[in-house]
Amino acid sequence: MPIVISDVTDGSAGAFDIMMSAIATNLDLQYVAQRIAGADYANVYLGAMQTALEQSIRFVEIQASIAIQEEAAAQDLALKQAQQDLVEQQALTEQQNTLLAAQNLLNAQVQEDLLTAQVAKVTAETALLTQKTITEYAQTEMTTNSTPGGLVGAQTLVYEGQAQGFKHKAANDALSALTGMWTIFSTSGTEALPVAADTGTTGLIYDMIVEIYNNAGSAYTAP
Repeated sequence: MPIVISDVTDGSAGAFDIMMSAIATNLDLQYVAQRIAGADYANVYLGAMQTALEQSIRFVEIQASIAIQEEAAAQDLALKQAQQDLVEQQALTEQQNTLLAAQNLLNAQVQEDLLTAQVAKVTAETALLTQKTITEYAQTEMTTNSTPGGLVGAQTLVYEGQAQGFKHKAANDALSALTGMWTIFSTSGTEALPVAADTGTTGLIYDMIVEIYNNAGSAYTAP
């Protein structure tokens, strides 16, 4: 802080004013006690005044220097505190960056695991589809939409054979019925079996048996 004249003297509160007040009081006491008299009083007063002026200026300079030092110390302390805050903020930022990097790494690992699981799922589904295809081919021995072979084809042949057997049995049963009717007519003295034109009960039964035989015979395919 700069030194101004009022700090040294302003007529009452300056450093010089305060010193001179104290000096004057002491000189008066010495004069009353007759320790200083005549011309010595004036000499002592002038010397004291000169000393007080020098010391008051020195005192003000020291005060100004102390104030400057205190202000500099305060600024230095504030600067150090700001630097400390900056270091702490940098450390916090670095810590946050480290945590963020760790989180990013964890996220990447999770995504990689998820992708691996998805790839494994697709691979398993592909293998299952392939196995189903192989199984279907093994059952049908088919590569096109033609008549199936393999297990399905064998089952189909069995079912067809059973159907043919039923038709064959119907034809045999109809033939047996016709043979039985012929035996009855031949032993009864009738010359011939009834024909389709006959309208009696026997003729109708004959027609039904012939129709069954014809239908079974036309549908039957020899193996």
